[in-house]
Formats: sequence, C-alpha cells, structure tokens
Amino acid sequence: MISKLRRNMGLADVARVRTAIANLAAEAGRAWPGDPALARVLADIGLLIESVDESIADVELRGGTPPRDAATTAEQLHAVNRRIEHELAEGSQVLETLRKAFAGLLRVNAPSSLAEFRYCVGLDATLPPEVADAAARMALPASANDLAARKYAEDNLRLWQKAFAASVDAIVITDSDERIVSVNPAVTEITGYSAEEVIGKTPRIFQSGRQDREFYRAMWADILSTGHWQGEIWDRRKNGEIYPKWLSISAVPDDAGRVTHYIASFSDITLRKNYEEQIQFLAYHDPLTGLPNRRRLKERFELEIAHARRTNSKLHLLFLDLDHFKEINDRLGHAIGDKFLQATTATLKSCLRTTDIVSRLGGDEFVVVLSDTHGAVDLPHIMDKLAAALAVPFDIDGHALKASASIGIGIFPDDGADFETLLQKADAAMYQAKRQGRGNYLYFDEDVNSAAQERVAMQGQLRHALERGEISLHYLPRAHLGFRRVAGVEAVLRWDNPTFGSVDPERFVPLAEDGGLMAEIGEWALREVCRQASAWHAAGWTDLTVSFTLVAAHFRRKNLVEVLSRALADSGVDSACVEIGFSEAGLGQSMDAVVELARRLKETGIRLALDGFGSGCSSPSLLKHCAVDLIKLDRSLVANLPHNSDSAEIVRATVQMANCLNLDVIADGITDESQIAFLCEAGCQFGQGPLFGHPQADPLPLRWN
Repeated sequence: MISKLRRNMGLADVARVRTAIANLAAEAGRAWPGDPALARVLADIGLLIESVDESIADVELRGGTPPRDAATTAEQLHAVNRRIEHELAEGSQVLETLRKAFAGLLRVNAPSSLAEFRYCVGLDATLPPEVADAAARMALPASANDLAARKYAEDNLRLWQKAFAASVDAIVITDSDERIVSVNPAVTEITGYSAEEVIGKTPRIFQSGRQDREFYRAMWADILSTGHWQGEIWDRRKNGEIYPKWLSISAVPDDAGRVTHYIASFSDITLRKNYEEQIQFLAYHDPLTGLPNRRRLKERFELEIAHARRTNSKLHLLFLDLDHFKEINDRLGHAIGDKFLQATTATLKSCLRTTDIVSRLGGDEFVVVLSDTHGAVDLPHIMDKLAAALAVPFDIDGHALKASASIGIGIFPDDGADFETLLQKADAAMYQAKRQGRGNYLYFDEDVNSAAQERVAMQGQLRHALERGEISLHYLPRAHLGFRRVAGVEAVLRWDNPTFGSVDPERFVPLAEDGGLMAEIGEWALREVCRQASAWHAAGWTDLTVSFTLVAAHFRRKNLVEVLSRALADSGVDSACVEIGFSEAGLGQSMDAVVELARRLKETGIRLALDGFGSGCSSPSLLKHCAVDLIKLDRSLVANLPHNSDSAEIVRATVQMANCLNLDVIADGITDESQIAFLCEAGCQFGQGPLFGHPQADPLPLRWN
C-alpha cells in the first residue's frame, strides 16, 4: 500500500506536493507522448493540482495563518491532504500513472522530480525491488550514471562479440523473415560458405533434401509453440557434400512478445556418427570378414523360420569348421591366417545365393543358412560346389593355401524347431564329419549321437580331473606398452589327462560347461588365482595384476560373489590386483542380471574386464551399464594391424571410446613391434600375445626383452 501523506502538513509542504505531482506528470507526458489513456489521467492530475492551487491561494489571501483564522486554515489544509490521499489511493488511475511515470523517470534520469515526490509521498514500499535499487543509484549525478551504464553496455557488447566469433559451434542469426543477418566464422569452417555468400539469404541454402516437408513443418511447429527446437539434421556443404549436424534453433522475442530474430547454432557430428556406426557394426558383425555374428545370425534365422512355417518349407543349417586352420596360424602367423579366413569368406559367398545367410561364429567356424522353398535347394550339388571352390589354392602373400571344411547339417523342422537346437545338432554332425576324415559333410541323425561318445567319455574324465590334480593354471604375461614392462598375467586353464593327453581349454571348457562341471572348476581357479597372486606379492611383485576370465557357468552360480570374497579374504591379497574378465557371448543372462552381478563383483574391490571386444560378441551397451575397468581387444582385430585399414579404424574408434569412458584397453594376440607402435599411437595402454611369451606354469621372473 502507498504510505500516507505526512500528517499536519503546513503551507510549504502542500506546495511541495503540488510541485512534485506536477513535475511527475510532465515527465510522464514526455516519456509516453501520444498515449490517450495517459492524457486522460494527466487531465485528472491537472484538476488535482488546480484544487491544491486554490487551497494555497485561499490560505495566502487570509494572510498566512493568523491566530484568529488558524482553525479554518488547518481545516483547509487537512481537506487538501484528504483529497490527495483519495487521488493516490491504491488502484487509482492517478497512482498507477505516477508509478508509470516513476518507472519512466528511471530511464530519463529525473532525480529532482523523484526526490520531491518521494519526500512527500512514501512510494518505497510499493516499488518493485529492481526499481527501488535503480532509484537508489540515482543519487549519483546523472552524467556519472550515464557514463557507468554506457561503459557496462560497451564491455558486455565486446565480450559477446568475442564469444560469438570464437565459438566452435556455428551460429546463424536471422530476422523474423528468416533472412540471415549475421554468421560467425565457424559457419564458414563447417559449411564452406563465406559470410557474404549467405547474408541476406535464408538457411534453406544449406538444405540437403534428405528431410521432407513434413519434417520442417513439425520443426517449425515446435519453434512457434515453444520458442525452441533441437535435433539431428542432414545438410549440404558448399562443395556438395552431405553431412550430419546437431542443430538448435531459438526464437528471440521483443518486450511485446513479437519474434524479431531467430538464432541457430549447430555442430558437425560426422565423426560421432562414424564412431556410432562402427560400434554398431561391432555389435552385430564380425569385424574381420564383415559377416553377421552369432547374435545377428540368430535374429535373421528366427525370421527365416517364421517364413518357412508360413510357406511350409524347409531350412538347412550348415555348420562349417575349416580343417587344419590352426596349423596355418601356428606356421605362418595370424596375419596370414586372417587373410585366409577372408578369402574363404569370399569363396563361400560366391557359391551361394544372395538370399542365403553366411555367418562367422568365431575362429574358423562358419554357419550357412539355406532356405528351401518348395524343394528348390539341391544340397548335394551345393556341397560339391563348395568343396570344388575351396580346393582351389588361395595365393596369400606368396603362399598357396588350400581350404577344406568339415560340415554338419541340421534341417528345420526335421531336426529341430529353433535356432539353438539346430545349431547344436549341426555342430554334432560336424564333429562326426571331421572324425570321418575331414573335408566331408554329414547330415545329423541318431548315429551322430552315438558317434559323439568320445565327447561323453571326456566329460566323464573331467568329473574327476580336479580331485586327481589334472587341472592346472598357466599364466600368460601382459605388458605395459608405453613403459615396456610386464604389468600382469592372465591365468589360463590346462587339463593333462592320461587318456586324452594335454587338452586345450577351447576343447574341454565347452565339455565342462555342457556337463555342469565348469562352476566347480571356476571356483577352484578363483581360489588358486588369489593364492598365487598373494604369493607373488609376498615375493616382491606388488604391482602385478592377475586376471582370470569367467564363463557363463560361473555367472550362473548364485554364490559367485561369496566365493570370490572368501578367496580374497583367505589369501590376504589386495583385491585391486585381481581382475575378473567376462564376455557377453559367454554370459547367457539378461542385461539386468549382468549389471547387478557386475555391481556386486565391483563391491569386492576387484577390477572388471570385458573380453573379446571386437569379436562381434560384445555389445557397447555393456560399457554403459556395467562398471567395467578395461576392454580387451579381440586378437582377430589386433592380428590385422597395422596394415588392414578396416581393423585399424575399428581399433582407433574403440580405443577413443574407451578413453572417453576412462577405461584401460588391452590388445590380445600381439606378435610384432609394428603392432605395438600402432597401438601406442592409437592410445592403447596394454597388450599380450606371443611377442611377450606363452602361457607357462611359473612365469616368474617375467621379462620383456
């Protein structure tokens, strides 16, 4: 509420009120000329001033305030007081006009009028805080106030000009008709257009044509309704190149709410899109051959099954395992072996229809799916065609290499109604075909089951392997590439059996998993890893990290975290020096279950590693949801470095992504110094492989010469 006028005003006080109101009215008229509503209110103020003048004149005619007329004079002055209070009551037009004048005076700087009015009428309690603060500053001389405000505005203008010019994001300012009025240097850098070429034109000069009218209609609907829009859009550079960018547009209104300008800022996201596409490719394809991986194969196979059911047709699932491929790798190296796999891939695709599916599961294992709509597939003819094509030697770096494959065949719906069943039966048929002399193919039947008795026998031997002491751990050195020193070891399972000899883990671990034995073996391995790490630390190798990779059977154990915690406590080893690896392909669980288990494992203090990244089995989403500490690049990627451009780009993208997430990167399968040089340049910190040594029972003292 406006405070009341000073009580018991004398003649001089009334005169000062009259002067203050008159001055404010004059200032208001100058601040808002031609305002009809204001003119009417100013007329009311004029009547008020005339009334005050009449009262003052009447008092003066009476000779001031003689004693005989003191009561009359006081009554007249009080009447004037009440009249002014009534005119200035809350909500009155006079009061609102005076407030408007007061605010206007802050802009035209009329401190004398304000001082007079505030002396007589207590407006301070009704003013907004920002107006009251501004009025307080008006105690300064008008010239000093103007100078400070001007300098502040100039400093801010220079600051915004510098920020506008230095921004790495492109900024385009248009008028309300979408005509470009200003651009910053980043616009030229990104689009290739100079400022002179775009000013006066509309942003349609940048359009690529990829977005249709509906897209722009929806975009402008958002801008008009909310004043803002942002999203991904494809535009065209001056040289014609189409590129993706992230665009943000904001409307700029004036005090009346009318849009006067639009400000658009954007950045080139080509690199980010490339990284996303590469990571997406890693999730669903084999990076070496470009073929669909197991996940993508399963998705496509489910679609083929649905089609086969609708058309009452068959599907043939072929499980191919290359014969003697390990010998090529061991004798000529992984680089030659990878080129051999790529040549084999090209041969397989050349012998099949474009509608058939070719997939690489990993290593030297391939799966082919043939649709047989109404008996259109002549399978024996295809098998002969494949055998003849693979028999032609590949010329790989001067080496003439022949390929042959053992193939097992499962048929939908005869041998199974789902992907996993058919894959398992085709796999069993492939093993039997390999045992019958390799370079052969075999349909699954019940005889194949009986032929797999050896595998059952091996599983029987595995049941007693731990108690007989046949299972052991060997340790593969891991090097810090930058400091050129050994930083840790990876524990690898070994099985030495009197009947089957030394059996590679690639052979007996799947058997142990199938027989339900791997969980027990894994628990033993965890205890042994912690015990051995503690022993090495006690011997002075305090910085040595010991790693062990778990498989699906380990993760299915409900007491895995308790087993690990007990092993850490019993050994007394620093948990930060123990690393547990896992791969998505070996989990067989939902993402939620994996995330929860990873969280509980991290609570023990150990480090988590995502193995086989780049093999086509690891999803980048695991990096987001699981608190992993490091990524292990699959050896299939590393073996092609540095000469294979596709592998090089994938490795660079993966390492950059890992560095952004503060993850360490380990390259597996390093065989020569050129790979180390490339990996160091790409930002990879650690590596392991034949160059640093092979797994051995006691790798100490570890050296890298």
